[in-house]
Amino acid sequence: MRELFENMADDFVDSQFYEKFKKMVRWLRPFSFINIIFYFFCLFCLAFFAFFLVRLFINAEGDHYVGFVALLAAMATLTTLIYNLRRHMSEDYFKDAKEYLKRAFETFEPKNGQEAPPNDRMTWLTAARLIGIAERLGNKIIMDSHKESFLEEKEYWRSKFRNLIKDFAWSYYCDGVEKFNSWNIFDREPIAESSIYAIHKFIEWNEDYTDPLPDITFSNDELKNLRRKFPSLSQLLSQVNRNRK
Repeated sequence: MRELFENMADDFVDSQFYEKFKKMVRWLRPFSFINIIFYFFCLFCLAFFAFFLVRLFINAEGDHYVGFVALLAAMATLTTLIYNLRRHMSEDYFKDAKEYLKRAFETFEPKNGQEAPPNDRMTWLTAARLIGIAERLGNKIIMDSHKESFLEEKEYWRSKFRNLIKDFAWSYYCDGVEKFNSWNIFDREPIAESSIYAIHKFIEWNEDYTDPLPDITFSNDELKNLRRKFPSLSQLLSQVNRNRK
């Protein structure tokens, strides 16, 4: 019996319904106070409007419905005000989250003509903390349009960070394995593992991200048109297409 319930639970988790449920929850997030109040007022207005329509169909006399209409209008006005408040709050979180990502990169980018980011403990810690602040503020974004814009903004800064992170030698991070976790005032401070983890986690490819660049290739007609201005490129791509076949 236990195995049966476990299999049913697994089927539910793997089901399409569960995936839709998770998407709906992500769309409703964050469950902040202002968001919950807004959802409550929306549901209340819908319920009140449905109740009003039912009463209207049951009883055709409309004089005593003036109060209902006035209350419904007041509820709709209040809901609109809360919606605008949500939008302003969401926009503030969006702008601040973008700014912290920018600050993180400005802190982390190479200085004085160097190719690598500064191998300085505080630089890595500061950049990692700024990224964490940006993520925290981003999770508080309410409006779906702002969420999507912030996702694209993160991908932009993620690619910028990714271009800076290389397979650095051990000496970049510390003066030796024994100095990584224990050092004295005369040693160079090693880069904290927590900051290394945070920054490397940030630059990982996001599996939930939809790449805006489609996986397409030139057709034969397009290659012919390309040949007029870019003959070398057209010849290369034509040869590549032949090799694919």
